[in-house]
Amino acid sequence: MSPPAGTTTTPSEAWSLLGMAGRPETLRPAAPAVVATLREALEAEGPPAPGLLDHLGTAAVLPALGALVPEARSRGRRLGVPDPVVVATLADVGRKVAHYGDLVEPGWFVGLLRLDVVAVGRLQVERVPGAAGRAVHVPEGAPLTTEAVVDAVRHADALLGPGPLVCTSWLLDPWVGRALGPASRIARFAALFAPDGDDVAAEPEVDADGWTSGDHAVARFVFRRPVGDVLAGAGTTGGERGGTRLQRLALERWRHGHHVTEPRGRWRGPVT
Repeated sequence: MSPPAGTTTTPSEAWSLLGMAGRPETLRPAAPAVVATLREALEAEGPPAPGLLDHLGTAAVLPALGALVPEARSRGRRLGVPDPVVVATLADVGRKVAHYGDLVEPGWFVGLLRLDVVAVGRLQVERVPGAAGRAVHVPEGAPLTTEAVVDAVRHADALLGPGPLVCTSWLLDPWVGRALGPASRIARFAALFAPDGDDVAAEPEVDADGWTSGDHAVARFVFRRPVGDVLAGAGTTGGERGGTRLQRLALERWRHGHHVTEPRGRWRGPVT
């Protein structure tokens, strides 16, 4: 439940709500300038000003987040977001840090505090729709079953109102479904979205290092390392004979000179 107006959330309670209790980042002092910058982003009516967070790294941002939890919960009350949803949303901070560490961009943490993205069961949905609809994100957690995804969409409709939902993700790259097979959970998830005809490109765009945004996403979410480190063989996860099936398939794809894309799909639900 939301604390009564005029009360405060203790530091230990704040870190617990963020899923960060006991982590070393909570013991480091927060730089006042970083807290002030994050507060400015949190209090802005619209998205943070371009460049506001560019100079901040994840290591500097994490110690400051605990100080802003009371303001995030107050923002939830102003926006009409139920406190249990706020609490579930904030818990993604610790989940992301545990899985990806410094690979998480500070802007994602700010979006959680601002409730620009909210937790709705197995999914996360952006609160304010874009031109194509509300964007869907897939956090780490329970198995990505069709039933859980459909239930999450119902929760999103009840919380935010019905409207188009779109997902832009490597999970929707047709190669992933072909490689894992139609019975895989990822393939079944992708089948819940109709390909967006306005989002078809002949060739994916690559960056200066020759990688697509989909390549970077798979490296981050599947290997939990930068793509260059994956191919250089840093560490042991996802090695030639080790790792998960998806890791081995991704390595094989890259070593054959192919890329991973991030198609956009529109929610259509189960097809019978």
